[in-house]
Amino acid sequence: MDPRGMIRDEGVLAALKIIRNGLKRENRPQFQAMYRLFKENSFNYITGVSTKLEENDQWNF
Repeated sequence: MDPRGMIRDEGVLAALKIIRNGLKRENRPQFQAMYRLFKENSFNYITGVSTKLEENDQWNF
């Protein structure tokens, strides 16, 4: 979740798109949880898939 790491891994445009999506109100809680997870632990890499089922539903992991 480090901006420099995202740019290195994803490229500038993709990193900006990720950040823009993370700032959307409906995505913010999930991105904050991911940020805390990375800050509190020393992961080298993590992969995961999540889907948003409906407009008003919670995230499904």
